[in-house]
Amino acid sequence: MPAPEENREALLRFFLVKNAELRDVHFAIGPEESIYLMTQIPINEVDVERLDELVGATLTYIDEIYPTAMTLGLPTLYRRRPRI
Repeated sequence: MPAPEENREALLRFFLVKNAELRDVHFAIGPEESIYLMTQIPINEVDVERLDELVGATLTYIDEIYPTAMTLGLPTLYRRRPRI
């Protein structure tokens, strides 16, 4: 997601709390202050099933977390009720 324009501290706290709940992926702040959902797995674990798990987890987490994150960080651009 783009760098937050508002509620930066609340948004970062939200991501820190969510990081503790996530499996195989985590949120990170990029050099331009954007928020990324990232994963890192050993090369010997890369196969079709593992990639399918990671893509599925990524889609699930984005569906669950993105609306609240956008509402907190970019409320003038994204208006949707947060799930906190």
